[in-house]
Amino acid sequence: MLRFTGLIAGGGSSGWQAPEQLVRGRQTRAVDIFSLGCVLFFCITGGRHPFGERIERDINILKNQMDLFLLEFIPEAKDLISCLLNPNPDLR
Repeated sequence: MLRFTGLIAGGGSSGWQAPEQLVRGRQTRAVDIFSLGCVLFFCITGGRHPFGERIERDINILKNQMDLFLLEFIPEAKDLISCLLNPNPDLR
């Protein structure tokens, strides 16, 4: 069984953490769902990040400022990733 112990404890990499991790709020498995959305976007777009360049990612995550433009022609992927990146952990 694969277990991501670092994420629930507040760990994780900058730019890949859910908003509630960044503000040290209640953390559930929804943090992993958020990270999955970032990773899927990264894979589909050949290395781009939905929240921009490395230096601005955490701020953009907190402001919910993402750019999914590269997925405009793949509506299913855009819809899925939008849901995975929902700022409300209860709606992910």
